[in-house]
Amino acid sequence: MKNISVEEFHAVPWWEVKDEISSFLKACEESGNPELLYRQGMMKFFSLKKVESGEEYLKRAMEMEHMEASYVYGIILLCKGGEYSNEDQGIKLLNAVKKSRKLGECRERTRAFILSMWVNNPIAKS
Repeated sequence: MKNISVEEFHAVPWWEVKDEISSFLKACEESGNPELLYRQGMMKFFSLKKVESGEEYLKRAMEMEHMEASYVYGIILLCKGGEYSNEDQGIKLLNAVKKSRKLGECRERTRAFILSMWVNNPIAKS
């Protein structure tokens, strides 16, 4: 389940998901599937306003070398500011994505994902 591709599933389903599909996606998430962790992190952070939980999911996906998660988590760390700021770590993550030559792809895939959901987090809207 950890390495199964979930690309064929909509990032944000606009209909009721069948029980067997929901069970499959839940099993993938529980096994640590990086794409599912990334998707959960994006939904929690940007749409559900569960910032800490969203960051944790993105961090877990980033630790599994998920490029889009590394990109988004790097930007979050870079922009966070205040006592929780970790600009150096954010710059390091973004540089790693840039060195992989996948920065443009990460940017486009992240943009497409965000456009597919309701963005409800005032941090992301400003």
